Amino acid sequence: MSRSIVSGRQSRARSPRSASVVRRSAVSRRGPQSIAAVPCPTAPSPLFVARFAGHVRAVPGPGSTVHAMVDRSAPRSGPRGEVPETLVRDIIAHGPCVVMTVGAPGSGKSTLAAALAHRLDDAAVLSYAAHREEVSGDPADPAANPPAGALLRARLADRCAAGRTTILDGTHHIGRTRRRVLDIAAAAGLPAVAVVLSTPLLTCLDRQLDRPPPPPGRQHGLRVPDQEVRHVHAELQDAVPGLADEGFRVLVLAPTATTRG
Repeated sequence: MSRSIVSGRQSRARSPRSASVVRRSAVSRRGPQSIAAVPCPTAPSPLFVARFAGHVRAVPGPGSTVHAMVDRSAPRSGPRGEVPETLVRDIIAHGPCVVMTVGAPGSGKSTLAAALAHRLDDAAVLSYAAHREEVSGDPADPAANPPAGALLRARLADRCAAGRTTILDGTHHIGRTRRRVLDIAAAAGLPAVAVVLSTPLLTCLDRQLDRPPPPPGRQHGLRVPDQEVRHVHAELQDAVPGLADEGFRVLVLAPTATTRG
């Protein structure tokens, strides 16, 4: 049985109530993202093309895959999502590897990482947020990024050297961070698989409303400010089409017409 050794979410500040009202009318409330096992399309769905046309270039050549993602609108306290069988098979086909989530805050990265860890043999999750908490006591402390990142990379290198699959839970919108992941995987002779969560921006923003604001005395919390969510989403719109050229094997979780929001 695989295990998740560390997990967590990135975090920040409270969103204005006015923005809350607007987004609630645009995007329905939902629980943790559920990812259903559905037939894998041979081409992106129409909704994927309409909303994420820029991402299609991230799936070039033979073997690159777009996996359909269905939001079951599960209750917030309900079970975590299921991983598409096609996605699991694609990852297993690489043998031991580094699986890197790619997505904006609120896109469902932690949910996916935890679900994958249960499906992949000897796999574990390394979360940037959990490492920040380990080194500073605050999973949302940006000042902890350098030591937390160094600790995470050291643990990743150890697991790669042992030939064990590792799932990295983070946005990975910064090119330098992605290159470090590639270098560690390559040094151990392991492939690096980027799993892109192409969750709509409005959905990512809406999910922040269900995260708690910063605790008393702290500037940052589990709720990521709108400005940062938009920034990361925009950065990924530019970065994702070039992931394959960077050296990643790219898999995309794409919304289908049945996905609300």
